[in-house]
Amino acid sequence: MERKSAGGSIRNKERSKKKFLDAVGKILKTNGYAALKVNDIAATAGVDKKMIYTYFGGMDGLMDEYIRSQDYWSRITVEEIKKIKPRTDDGGKSFM
Repeated sequence: MERKSAGGSIRNKERSKKKFLDAVGKILKTNGYAALKVNDIAATAGVDKKMIYTYFGGMDGLMDEYIRSQDYWSRITVEEIKKIKPRTDDGGKSFM
């Protein structure tokens, strides 16, 4: 016997999380920080607002995840930092 197909869209946690993060970025660029509200983010993402609390634990968790996803320096590994090895005898001039 064949399995029934889903009536709605297929659930995908990572895709939904990305939609929320993209929605935060879009709202920040168009309306600024003051416009970041759970209902607006959910509407922009097209995902139920309850999922913000399920995936991120609330607005604070969502904002933390957004900042981490946008922050270039948080992705730098210790090995990459060791490769830079700035010289200390020139006061950092060669590093800059």
